[in-house]
Amino acid sequence: MFIASMANINKALQVKTYTDPRQKLPSHFCAYVLVFDQKASETLPPYCGPGVDHGIELEKDKEGQEPKVL
Repeated sequence: MFIASMANINKALQVKTYTDPRQKLPSHFCAYVLVFDQKASETLPPYCGPGVDHGIELEKDKEGQEPKVL
């Protein structure tokens, strides 16, 4: 079940303000500041394609049969 209140909807629709991660990060994480880049976080990774898709190797059971894919 999913419930959304008007307060939640209004909060989601508000314009996001940029916060500089260097101001909030502890000093020992400053080397990783690019991980917190806002522009990069707004893009999605590719859905599928070369270098993205990964094969799943299925193991055979005790009788040497491959599992049935439903």
